[in-house]
Amino acid sequence: MAEPKHIVFVTEHLSFGGAEVVLTTYLKSIDPNRYKISLIVRDGRGAENYLLKEVPPHIHVQTLFDQTEIKSHSCHFRAKFAKRFDEAVDSLGKVDVIVDFSPVLDKIIYRLKKRKMILWMHGDKSHMGFWERLKYRLRIRQYDKIVLLCNEMKDQFQSIFPELQDKLCIIPNPFDFDKILAKSTEESDLSVGDRKLMSETYIVSVARLVPGKDFKTIIEAGRILKERGYSYKHYIIGDGELREELQSLIDKYGLNNQIFLLGAKQNPYPWMKKADFFVHSANREGFGLAIVEAMYLGKAVIATRCPVGPAEILQDGKAGLLFPLNDADVLAGHIANYIDDLDKRRHFSEVSQQRARDFSSDRILPLLYRVLDSV
Repeated sequence: MAEPKHIVFVTEHLSFGGAEVVLTTYLKSIDPNRYKISLIVRDGRGAENYLLKEVPPHIHVQTLFDQTEIKSHSCHFRAKFAKRFDEAVDSLGKVDVIVDFSPVLDKIIYRLKKRKMILWMHGDKSHMGFWERLKYRLRIRQYDKIVLLCNEMKDQFQSIFPELQDKLCIIPNPFDFDKILAKSTEESDLSVGDRKLMSETYIVSVARLVPGKDFKTIIEAGRILKERGYSYKHYIIGDGELREELQSLIDKYGLNNQIFLLGAKQNPYPWMKKADFFVHSANREGFGLAIVEAMYLGKAVIATRCPVGPAEILQDGKAGLLFPLNDADVLAGHIANYIDDLDKRRHFSEVSQQRARDFSSDRILPLLYRVLDSV
């Protein structure tokens, strides 16, 4: 019997983030009899890399930089990174394919030894300027395959980089729904304050408070609904650089009893499960993990029709309500619609839960195996 193919996954870190959750889902799901798997993590972040505990014990893990080194990236960092990466891969023996999952190797790929490599794309690239696209094209053409998450992303990518179309393949993000369902019932870590908040009737959003997301539109929609006489609670789970700015906007509109920034939660699923429905507002997406998670937990969804992902997940409006980019008026109307029309909310809850099953890991893994075997 031939030795199983040795696949090395590479990531920047394993702390909070959608791509990191997806990576650990793959690492736990890939058949160890079919592939030998190793993992290289660029940045050691101590306790922040809490997803490392999700990596199965049979997978060999190497970390290239400790916490002190990643805090002081110098102009020589890329050369040092390339050297350490090559040494780490050489130490693993025969390696068949490297999967640049974060990705982190694209900016040093010219410095690396030539190997079979797959690039994993997690985001929209339409915002790139001319020179940025030119430099990016020169780097990514070095990869043997480029994985995209949905058809919309592939269409966009082909229009920007048409010469790379033969390298493109689609693998939607996989989900471990058994784990999500189990975690949605774990309430032992909830504080007294958490339990009080969760005893209320509320809607929920889960995302980092960063420019790629669009919580300003959610807050503007809250202002509109307050003026129309609606009273509801909207919990926002996540943290990030825009927290202070968003809180100032909430204060400005007098929405402190309506919209609540709750910070990051390692387990957001009990909050999602008990919510009336789920709202996702973004300027751009790579896929929209939280949308699918909420759908599987039986939540009707409202999401931005932004590039790329949400419209495809919601089947262009058949599995949930979509609103135009930055359109607070339409979002406010959709929220009011779900508040007022329980039958509509129940309908989308049922349809979305069925749609979410299309992204179960057992349906996605054969697509991954096909790509790994083709390189």
